Amino acid sequence: MAEQGVKAGAEAAEATPVTHEQQLGIVQRCFSEEASDVVVHFQIIKFEQQYYVWVGCNSAAFGSLYAAVPTKFDPQPSVAQLITKGGDAGALMAQRLSKRTGCQIFLACSLPSNSSSIEAFAERRILQEIREFDCLPSSSGPPVSEDDSKHYA
Repeated sequence: MAEQGVKAGAEAAEATPVTHEQQLGIVQRCFSEEASDVVVHFQIIKFEQQYYVWVGCNSAAFGSLYAAVPTKFDPQPSVAQLITKGGDAGALMAQRLSKRTGCQIFLACSLPSNSSSIEAFAERRILQEIREFDCLPSSSGPPVSEDDSKHYA
């Protein structure tokens, strides 16, 4: 009888191997969606209390990289541009994502600088995906709406 218990435990361990990423709690999602006749590509990697997000269209260029971090000293998260390539559309997006999630956000943004509707779509879609990771605190604020696109002007 003890042999059967050991054998069953060994079979269960072999059936579901755990990756190093799963042990660390790292989850990655990559997807693409069409918005305003443009295909927008996303990569979201969840770490413990932080997210790395890449969003772009037309190419796989890295774009500018921003870091947004919530602080106890200001209701708005601090944001810094770490790599400069093109416009600064991602700074406000990174700051809002950090505020709504309560997590550090590293955002690489490669979107056209004159596309407020695409940027608003991308932010809404990123928040939707992050909600599925179950990280958002209950006070994360209302979902991003079409009216939030005015922040990109």
